[in-house]
Amino acid sequence: MSGFLSSVLAKAVFLLLEALVMRIVQSLAISMARRGGLLPA
Repeated sequence: MSGFLSSVLAKAVFLLLEALVMRIVQSLAISMARRGGLLPA
């Protein structure tokens, strides 16, 4: 049971980290596009 719980917890943490990284990459890409003049500020 504890192994199942730890695997579920690890999966949840991995999903949270993935979502966080995606948000950071998206905001970085948007700021770079604005600096490059591709998007209006």
